[in-house]
Amino acid sequence: SANGQDVLVINAGPNDVLYSSNGGKDYILKNINVKLAANCTYSRYGAMIDSKTWYVTMGSWPNTKKSDESNFELSRRVTVSRCPKTGKVSRHSRKFLNADVGSGSGSGSGSAASSSSDPVWSIYTAQIVKTTDGGNTWTTQFSQASNFYFNAIDCLTANHCVAVGEGMDAGAGVHIYRTVDGGNTWTQVLFKASTATQHFSLMSIRANEHGHYFAAGGFETQTSAGSYILTSADGGLTWIQENSLPNVAEISDLSFTPGGYGFATAITIYQSSTILRYDPTNPGPVSYTHL
Repeated sequence: SANGQDVLVINAGPNDVLYSSNGGKDYILKNINVKLAANCTYSRYGAMIDSKTWYVTMGSWPNTKKSDESNFELSRRVTVSRCPKTGKVSRHSRKFLNADVGSGSGSGSGSAASSSSDPVWSIYTAQIVKTTDGGNTWTTQFSQASNFYFNAIDCLTANHCVAVGEGMDAGAGVHIYRTVDGGNTWTQVLFKASTATQHFSLMSIRANEHGHYFAAGGFETQTSAGSYILTSADGGLTWIQENSLPNVAEISDLSFTPGGYGFATAITIYQSSTILRYDPTNPGPVSYTHL
C-alpha cells in the first residue's frame, strides 16, 4: 500500500491471502471462500485498495503431466526450476510453436507440485473475486471456464481496475478486462488472438502516477521471441502496442516509482533473468534498458 504498512500476499494452491497491517512483521491468514469456476482454479495475483478492499485474480490452465518438486509454473508459459544437485534456481519461457506443444509440466495452477498423485485437467479457468471487509467475505465478480486464465490486476481507484489474461492453446490469445464500477461489470477492452505462427502472452499490468497503464508479456514465432508491451493513456480503455525490446523474451512483472521511473523483471531470449529500467524522460517510444 502507499503507507508501506498494509501488505497483501497471494497464496496459490489453498486459495488464501495473507494480510499484514504492520509492514510484514505479522500476517493474518484469510481464506477466499467462494465457489470456484472449477476445482482446479487457484488464486494468482492481487490488488489492494486499502486495508479492507482487495481484488484477487484466479485461474488455471491445462495440466496433462505429473510434475515434480523442482518445477514451479508461474504461468502456462513461464516456469521456475531448481536444479536438484546445485540448488540453483532459474526461469525459462516454454516454447509452444514446436514439437513440445501440449506436453506441459508443473501443476498447471501456479503452485508448486509435491507428489506423483497431483491431479490433471484439460481446461482453462478465469475468475476475479473481491472483498470489502478485509478478507472475511468474498464476492465473485467474473467466472468463466473457456480458453484463458487471469494474471496480474492493478487498480487506479476502488472502482477502476484493469486485469490481464492469457491462453496458449487453440482459439487462445491475450485479454485485457476493465471495470469502472467496482467490479460489478468487467468489460473486455482488448483481445489479440494467437495464431498458428505466433503466440502472445500478458503477465503483468501496472499504472504509473499519472494513471497511464502499462501491460507486458511476450510473444513467440517459430523462429524468434520478444517482449510484448502495450500502453494506455485513457485508463485502460484503448491500447497501443510499443516496440519489442532487444533480447527480451518475456516480461513477468512491472512497477513504477512516484517519479514515473519503471522497473520490470524479465527473461531474455537466452533463458536468463534480467531487470529492466524505464526512464520517462527519454523521448520517443516506450523503451527499457537492462540493469
